[in-house]
Amino acid sequence: MNKNSNIFFFFIMCFVQMNAQENYNYRFNGSKDTAFLRDYANSFYTDKGFPVNLDGAFIIEPTKKQQTWSIHTLDTVRRTSATFIIANYEFNPETQEREKVIIDKFTVKIKGSLKPVLWLGNSVAGEKFDTTAFNVHVEFDTDSANAEYKIESFELVNNSTIFASTGKNLTQSMIDFILGLKPGEKILLDVTYSDLRGTKKQIRGSFVR
Repeated sequence: MNKNSNIFFFFIMCFVQMNAQENYNYRFNGSKDTAFLRDYANSFYTDKGFPVNLDGAFIIEPTKKQQTWSIHTLDTVRRTSATFIIANYEFNPETQEREKVIIDKFTVKIKGSLKPVLWLGNSVAGEKFDTTAFNVHVEFDTDSANAEYKIESFELVNNSTIFASTGKNLTQSMIDFILGLKPGEKILLDVTYSDLRGTKKQIRGSFVR
């Protein structure tokens, strides 16, 4: 096979890959729905290649999770869709070097923000909580996307009693205190959490025994 044939084959392979989105394993906030949220550090996973910002709509940053990136929509972007590009390094038979090439290109939706909601175990803020799980987590008010939030720290307050802890799990002393509350008594959780970009936020909510 001569040099021209090699080059032709190289670009044909790139073209085939660009039209083979179904051959890749993508996850947008834990879902296969090709959509990103505004005002949120979206989680994007791909088993091959890496996202590149050629559309001018996103800030793309690596995360500590393997093959996972934080995708943040720029504040100036108000449109409801954008072109999303996946690149990889391929061997070029002409230069005998690895070069960055586009292996997939498709349209993604840009949706509005979702409201974060505070949970204690299996109960959402404002509800009576059960005693089957004792961990703090922040989710969206819909199941359409998974919130990639990390609990940094929290305070548990009941009248003049205050507990403080880091991470998402309640300490044994917190659990014992909750189990000792009378039915109808309330606790307040004041929580600091962060997104994939490390931006810290706060949320609070009350729960009824």
